[in-house]
Amino acid sequence: MTDGLAAETTPAGSTRNAPSRDLASTASRPRRGLRFAAPTILGLATVWMLAAWWWPTLPALIPLHFAAAGLPTRWGPANVVNWFLIPFIATWALGLVAAISLALPALARNHPEFVNLPGRLKRIWIGLPAETRIRTLAPLQWLLAGVGVGTSILFVAVLEQTHAIAVEVAASPEGAPTPQLRGGSILLYAGLVVVAAIVATIRVRGLVLREEASSGATD
Repeated sequence: MTDGLAAETTPAGSTRNAPSRDLASTASRPRRGLRFAAPTILGLATVWMLAAWWWPTLPALIPLHFAAAGLPTRWGPANVVNWFLIPFIATWALGLVAAISLALPALARNHPEFVNLPGRLKRIWIGLPAETRIRTLAPLQWLLAGVGVGTSILFVAVLEQTHAIAVEVAASPEGAPTPQLRGGSILLYAGLVVVAAIVATIRVRGLVLREEASSGATD
């Protein structure tokens, strides 16, 4: 019995159980991207659900375009194309964010040259082991998750305000002031995304340099 067990041991001292760990690691890779893409996917589903919820209560006309100040400049019939254009745009935008979130671990592992990082930092990052490369991109994945949630909230806000303006104008007497779209939150969100992107890049840089230093110390 002992001889049978010894035969299972490789010359390097590892056992045949080692491949099972590799298989477990391989199986967990898709879940890494899905964990960060899930908030974006849920946000997109929320946009579509609320659009469908508000659809039966729309008046005959809805605003289709807003000026920079938030005033509606063009109106049109509340048909399927006009109302669900916003969710379709959300599908394109949020689908792109979710796709990047899902693909980033695989790119870091198999095609790191396609990941956009500053020159010297990228050269150091590509030289790291594959699992380490994936781990150091966690701040960017959190950034994508935050962008997905924030963008979903913006699309929901645009839908809600478009619905509210249409209903209010339909119920108001002729000549009443036209309500405005509140666009300040869009500018605030854009600024927050820029700041978050800078912070995430700095964080990735710190992780990469720390891994490089740790690798050099080990060597």
